[in-house]
Amino acid sequence: MMMTRHPQVDSTRAGYVVATLLLVSGVTLATSAAAAPTLRDQIAAAVAAGEAQHYVKIVSLNTAPGQSQTMTSLAGPGIGMQVLTAVGTGGGDHMTVEYIKHTLYVKATLGFLEGTFGLSSAVAAREVNEWVVVTTNNPAFRTVYSAVTITSALSLFAGAGAVTSGSSTVVDGVRVKVMRVVIPKSPASPAGIETLYIALTGAPLPVEAVFSGGGVTSRMKFSQWGKHFTLRAPTTRLRMPSAQTG
Repeated sequence: MMMTRHPQVDSTRAGYVVATLLLVSGVTLATSAAAAPTLRDQIAAAVAAGEAQHYVKIVSLNTAPGQSQTMTSLAGPGIGMQVLTAVGTGGGDHMTVEYIKHTLYVKATLGFLEGTFGLSSAVAAREVNEWVVVTTNNPAFRTVYSAVTITSALSLFAGAGAVTSGSSTVVDGVRVKVMRVVIPKSPASPAGIETLYIALTGAPLPVEAVFSGGGVTSRMKFSQWGKHFTLRAPTTRLRMPSAQTG
């Protein structure tokens, strides 16, 4: 709900005058209540509440002209897994990502190997559906790593930009607070609006985030907070070549 300022009451000025009079008279004034948290503070509190749960499941759907991508993630502290399916004009592609003990493992089809990692068709053909290790010096590491761990996943929930507050609603049976963030254009994303849904009962956990702008729509749903999972590293000695060496 948008807050309306009543012009006939200037509480800031009134509070300043009272505090000044008390200071002059030698009276010590104890603050009875902390300042109300800003909208940005509330988003930060949602991120902190999520990180305190340590584990989460994320399901997202991303669409752009001529293509769509679905992603299911299990994100944890320093551990995570993603299963991605992309459908475009050239057909469907799949990629599975695991992040364990600072090591990124990827198994992907030709489209992801060429598009995400920039490999030539000849090099990518040798790596199709093989578990390979992606090292931190690979140019695509940061892109693939994004949203794998809980910290990186929640960083996507706290987009930079001006924040406004909307009315409450219900998402998947949960009463939520609605916030909208103006996302500026960046090399990784067009300018647009991100709508955040934060639980109003219990811990202020993220429930959903929806981005729209530049013909791109992205919807992320958060669930299974705190549900522990484990992963076993694939047995492989293959290393993902970079586009420069491929």
